[in-house]
Amino acid sequence: MSALMSTKLHDKRLKPRHISQHNNCTKLASSVTEHARCVVIILNRLDDQRRKIRKYKKLKFRRTRFRRRFRRDIMDDLKEDEEFVIQQRDKYELKGKKEMVSPFSNIAKHLTNLVREKKNKEKEPKKRWQTVINEIKEELDRIKKKKKDREEFKKIFSKYSRTMKMLGLDPKQAFEKAGMASLGEEIADSGNTTEPMSEEETALKKPLMMIRDGVKLGMMLAGKNVSNFDERKISLMSPQFMSVLPDEQANDTVNLLSPSVFALHEKGSELDQMLSLSKAMRFLSENGHDEWMNLILEASGVTEAVEKMRIDEKKQEMESFRKHFSNEKGQPMYFTKQNVSEMYGEYETSKIDSMESLHKSMSAAQMHEMNTTGFAIMTPFQISQFYGPGSPYNDSYAYKNYRNIRRNDIPHMLENNIHRMAREEQAFKVARRKDVTLSPLLFTWIVLAPATASQPIILSPLVFSPLILSPSALGPLILSPWIFSPLILSPRVLAPIILAPTIFSPIILSPLALSPLILSPAVADPLILSPFVFTPFILSPLVMVPLILNPFCLSPLLGVPNSLSPLILSPFVLSPFVLSPPFVNAFVLSPYVLSPIVLSDGLLFTAVLSPSFLSSL
Repeated sequence: MSALMSTKLHDKRLKPRHISQHNNCTKLASSVTEHARCVVIILNRLDDQRRKIRKYKKLKFRRTRFRRRFRRDIMDDLKEDEEFVIQQRDKYELKGKKEMVSPFSNIAKHLTNLVREKKNKEKEPKKRWQTVINEIKEELDRIKKKKKDREEFKKIFSKYSRTMKMLGLDPKQAFEKAGMASLGEEIADSGNTTEPMSEEETALKKPLMMIRDGVKLGMMLAGKNVSNFDERKISLMSPQFMSVLPDEQANDTVNLLSPSVFALHEKGSELDQMLSLSKAMRFLSENGHDEWMNLILEASGVTEAVEKMRIDEKKQEMESFRKHFSNEKGQPMYFTKQNVSEMYGEYETSKIDSMESLHKSMSAAQMHEMNTTGFAIMTPFQISQFYGPGSPYNDSYAYKNYRNIRRNDIPHMLENNIHRMAREEQAFKVARRKDVTLSPLLFTWIVLAPATASQPIILSPLVFSPLILSPSALGPLILSPWIFSPLILSPRVLAPIILAPTIFSPIILSPLALSPLILSPAVADPLILSPFVFTPFILSPLVMVPLILNPFCLSPLLGVPNSLSPLILSPFVLSPFVLSPPFVNAFVLSPYVLSPIVLSDGLLFTAVLSPSFLSSL
């Protein structure tokens, strides 16, 4: 929805007040439904604009219908013997006066193609020289801004560093604790005093200062401004050949016999403009001038330099990112394909492989569609590869539906779904697989999600992941420990817990039926107001698992040693205790019927106001 919205906001038919209204709405939105309502504001505005245009075209058609009919009748009479041949083409090109190619232009164009062929760039799209120059300028501006921002950032933190030193604290240690050790080192190094100059540096400095003083004296005698002279650079007999961009700091530089020769731009001083290669080639036609400039930039390697700048910058950003987000051993503190494989196994790694193969299979048209509309439509092969059998994202329902949807219907379906979400006719749901395998749930609240709770959870620990108002049916828990994951108002039916230890995971107001606990020890897991039936406890030791107001029936305890797990106001029927000795335990106000205690002699067991019928103690 956000990708679709980002493209809609660039529609030229929208007025600034409509965009402002949408932005104010999104700032106040706190749920998916509210965001959908904000999106509907823009969609409705665009629909209004389309209706107005359609209405205008309809009125125009009515006004000119008679003229067209009269003209058509005359033309039919004049050309009734002529046969028209209809030609269909994708596009038409009309050559104007400026596009008449001269011989010089053809030579430059041919040479450019030869250079591109030598560089193996025939398949890459051509770039005009103006585009290349603008890209270089934008890249340099971005690098300068980034450098300036970092300097400002270091300046701000250097104040904190000085304050900490005054208080007797070590700033490096503080930055290390904050996970910014490298930044702390940079700030500390920037604050250090410079080392004394060597003899060679001192000897070199004297003649340089003499030259600067001589230039300054000459400028003063010539009556020129010498303010801030000591802060300005001097360019002496240092001409620049074929400079790509003009000097943006020309006012901070003193140029003496240092013109810009054969520059690829037409800016700078009068002498620089006269010696400009771009201006010298103006004797050619406009098309010829552009072709020769394209040749010069291509042959000189300027176009590759832009791409190299971007690649180098990305490498530096990645190196900086890895440096700042790695632990002491050099291991990344974020998910990579390697550590995902080590932590979660091959199944989760296969998901990454599936996403990579999908991205590689995207065509240029799909990438363009993604950038212009915010989404791209998958091909039948991609749908089969991503949702079909053998994929970690295998979903038979999605696979069948997506293959049957027509391409032209998808944009309308997306907008209709957003309208329905805004009217709260459709809930926002995250599609999940039918089972959860090798996928730990960490700090994931499962609220009002019965479909999610009903999935089989296998080899997937639950840590700080409470289930609230999420009934479960046919959702077994196998080899998946529960840690600090309470079950609240979430009944379970036919959901056995097998080899799944539970710690600090109380069960509150959550009845259980046909959900045995097998080889699943429990610690500090009270059962409160959660009656259970046909739920035997088998070889599952219990420690600090009190049953409070928790009646149960037909739920025997077989080989279940228990300690500090009293039954309080919890009557039970037909639930014998077999080989389940109690240790420091009690029955309090818990009558029981037809529930003998067999071979379960424990220590310090007490029964308080807990009568029995056809049972033994």
